Amino acid sequence: MNSNGASTVPSAAEATRPPRRTIAGVAALLFLVIYVVFFPATYGIEDESNIISLATALGHGTVFLDRAGIESGRDLPVLGHRISKFSPFHAALLAPAVATSWRLAFLVTAGFVLLGAWIVVRMLEREGLSSDWALLYLVNPGLLYYSRTLLSMVPASVMALFGVYLLFRSRPRPFAGALALGAAALLHIWLAPVALVIAGSWWVERGRTSWRETAAPSTVSRTR
Repeated sequence: MNSNGASTVPSAAEATRPPRRTIAGVAALLFLVIYVVFFPATYGIEDESNIISLATALGHGTVFLDRAGIESGRDLPVLGHRISKFSPFHAALLAPAVATSWRLAFLVTAGFVLLGAWIVVRMLEREGLSSDWALLYLVNPGLLYYSRTLLSMVPASVMALFGVYLLFRSRPRPFAGALALGAAALLHIWLAPVALVIAGSWWVERGRTSWRETAAPSTVSRTR
């Protein structure tokens, strides 16, 4: 049964056969190969430079850029120090890669793209749809553009998608879903309204489902 209550039970032959993920798998592999062959040479905007600066500062054990000896043109004064306006949680994701070789940080973004593809495939199969539709995710122009940046949009969006995956299912996992949506908001503050809309939609749908389950027995008893 999918999230809408419709039966998606496969036939006996289908149940013994693993789901076909050929197109989705090939598309993901091509994305990875092309990404490595045309690996980003550098960042494109000042925001990415500031994120790297914050990741470097975190590698030195501080969020204050001046304590790490970093000068940035768009940092903010806090408690007599300078701090980045970008998410420290996103910078923390990049910090291990930046400490090794800063260009490896692009692999973090690419990894989240592939994680998002896996989530889309699982959601499609859960709804009884072909995983081939995941191709539309992997050729999305906005996703492909942000996949070659160090901005937090891809990780935050994928965590929001993960929250949808955890909540809108026959057996919701509200705690894990809340953590995923919270992570999305912490990675990118502008995902906070999106996370609230997702959580609110699930809460309303949960209430409707509970009402239908409660009303069904009473309706049956009145018709007898």
